Amino acid sequence: MHWFDLKRTRSEFARILKPAGSCAVIYNNRRMAGDPFHEGYERILVECGSDYEVVKHSHMTEDRLAAFFAPNESKYATLANSQQLTLEALQGRVLSSSYMPKPGHSRYSEMTRAIEELFAKNESGGHVRMEYDCVVCYGQLA
Repeated sequence: MHWFDLKRTRSEFARILKPAGSCAVIYNNRRMAGDPFHEGYERILVECGSDYEVVKHSHMTEDRLAAFFAPNESKYATLANSQQLTLEALQGRVLSSSYMPKPGHSRYSEMTRAIEELFAKNESGGHVRMEYDCVVCYGQLA
């Protein structure tokens, strides 16, 4: 939802909901610290990403979600979520991010080397585990 104009999105959601219907916003927050893999991954994004810091701070927060549901009350649940990623899947995840260098960029080789090193240091059984908090925020909009 961090890509959406929240005011327009809320209006459209309210328009299509049935009367007294509820809305749920489900959002994965990636772990950024706490172990060498997640700290290394975050470091790669910060060091190689073009506008990662701007994008990171535009993500949904409890305040932004509460404002989305206001003046109604919203409720929250947080669930553990994770992905098991091969090196290829980890590389694909990084490359799918709009703020990361693409092939031909001057920092692309540095980034891919850093990803390969991070994977090699942290893999187990050919995978790394990307941890998330899956946040579910729900309530009524009307």
